[in-house]
Amino acid sequence: MYAATDGRYTLCVHYDEYAESPREWDNLGRMICFHSRYTLGDKHSYGNPIDFLRDAYAHAISDGGKALVRYLKSGKAHGAYLEYNRHTHEWDLHECTYLRTVLGRSEPAWEVTQSAPKSQLRDDGWFWDYLLESLTESDLVELLNALPDCVLLPLYLYDHSGITMNTGGFSCPWDSGQVGWIFADGNTIRKEYGNANRQSVATAESVLEGEVSVYDDFIRGDCWYFRLYENGEEVDSCGGFYGDVEKSGIEEYLPDEAKPLLGQLTWTEVSESSYLCA
Repeated sequence: MYAATDGRYTLCVHYDEYAESPREWDNLGRMICFHSRYTLGDKHSYGNPIDFLRDAYAHAISDGGKALVRYLKSGKAHGAYLEYNRHTHEWDLHECTYLRTVLGRSEPAWEVTQSAPKSQLRDDGWFWDYLLESLTESDLVELLNALPDCVLLPLYLYDHSGITMNTGGFSCPWDSGQVGWIFADGNTIRKEYGNANRQSVATAESVLEGEVSVYDDFIRGDCWYFRLYENGEEVDSCGGFYGDVEKSGIEEYLPDEAKPLLGQLTWTEVSESSYLCA
C-alpha cells in the first residue's frame, strides 16, 4: 500500500481489486472489442469486426445511402464496384469473387452478383443489404470516418506482462495490434450536446479519448481505494479511483488539512494496522 502521516492524519491507499469497470458507467461512446483471450470494452453480440462496422454505418447515415452509392460507383472500394448496364437499364454490383494469377501476378476476378434499377440505390431498398455487405472492413472505416457528425477511434492493445490500451497504437508490432473501436454517432452526439457541429464533434472525440484513458487505467490495475485516519480512528474511506494516485480524485474527499498527504505517499510493505502502530 501507499501511506503517509503527519501525526494527526494518516492516509492509506490500496489497490482496489474490486473496482468496477468504467464501461459500466453511462459513457458517451460504444467500445466494441474483439479478442480471443480477453473480454474487453462493452458487452456486444457482434460475431466479428465487420458486423459491427456494417451496423454502425447503417445506423449512422442520414443521406439515404447516397455516399455509399457514390463510393461504389467511384471504384474506390476494395472488393466491389457499381456499373450501369445499358442493356438491362440496371445497376450491376461487381464483386471480387476470387484472385486469379495472370502472368505471375494476382488479379481480382470480377463477377456480377446482383443487379437492380436506380430506384433501389437507397438505404430502404432491397438492394441496400447487398451493397453494404460488398464492402470490406477498410471500406467501412473510410466511410464512417467521412461522416462529419461521427467519431470512430481505433483501439490498440499492448499485451506483455500486463495489458494496456490506447487509440494511437504501439511501437512493438509483435505484442500489440488493433482490437476494436470506440464510436459515437451523430444521434448520440446531438442527444448529449444539442447538435453535431464541428465543435461538439471535437468535444465528443476528446471525451472518447478520456474514456479510453480511464479504461486503460482499469485494465492496467491502476485502481485505488483509501482510508483516512485521524488520531488513529478511521474517519473516511472510499474506492473506485483510477489513474495516478495524486490525480485520481482522492483529494476531493480529504479535509484541507489532510490534502498534503497525497504528495507525501510512499510505498510500504507493512500492513495498515502495523503502519498505524509504528
